[in-house]
Amino acid sequence: LRSMSLPLRENGKTLGFLQIQVPTEQRDLSIEKFIFTNLILCPIFLFSLALAGYMVSGKAVRPVQESYQILKMFVQDAGHELKTPVAAIQITAENLAEDLQDAEMQERLGVITRNTERMTKLVTDMLTLAKMEVTSSTVRLEKVDVRQLLEQLREEFVPRFAQANKKFDTNLQVVPKVMGEADSLSRLFSNLIENALKYTEEGNSVTVNLKAKDNKIEVAIIDTGIGIPKDSIPHLFDRFYRVDRSRARVRGGSGLGLSIVKAITELHGGTLNVVSAEGRGSTFTVSIPTV
Repeated sequence: LRSMSLPLRENGKTLGFLQIQVPTEQRDLSIEKFIFTNLILCPIFLFSLALAGYMVSGKAVRPVQESYQILKMFVQDAGHELKTPVAAIQITAENLAEDLQDAEMQERLGVITRNTERMTKLVTDMLTLAKMEVTSSTVRLEKVDVRQLLEQLREEFVPRFAQANKKFDTNLQVVPKVMGEADSLSRLFSNLIENALKYTEEGNSVTVNLKAKDNKIEVAIIDTGIGIPKDSIPHLFDRFYRVDRSRARVRGGSGLGLSIVKAITELHGGTLNVVSAEGRGSTFTVSIPTV
């Protein structure tokens, strides 16, 4: 017998061997026919192997896909079920406060209203993070004009800064578009501006700069606020981390805003940088690749 063995490899790993044997008595079977037989049978074998692998992997992936859909539905349903009773409490408290003349009772109802607002924000932020973890691989990206997003946010925040006796400035250059999800990017920058507004003292200012640099866009939110201790900067984006818990309770917030900022930035293939010092303000810079 004349035999020939061919190793079958994938990604450097040997899956098996294909061996063909031919009787030497068959003089009419030339070397050319022998090689031709190998060339025909090898692709057939590899195709069969690939088809079997595809069928097996499909069966293995199906339970994961079903679990993903269940988890996605849970996040959506949980959002509705958690927000509904909180909203009912808040509306009831607001209506009672309008009808009652007792100042002390109105003050107590005000406490209920403020805390239900905080609870609503906390639930919203927690569900936002959960939804991003569940659906991060299915986000539909499109071309987004970040300058336009920031202009819209400027219109939204200017009255709030004025009401708080703080200044809000922007320096927005024309930059290339990025591949992203507009609502998520708007949430990212809104959270950073909100944070700057919260921790900037009365009479001080917040500036938002936008520019293009090295095939990326850079958005810098610069405040002249109270600053962040050096040892706290590495933990800023941890969930529920507070630089100063007593100060955070007074100023409000869920403790998840910067975690959401980090998650959205990473979802868009971007990076975050923080420069801050106590008493000297902070600069949060987001870099995202352009189209």
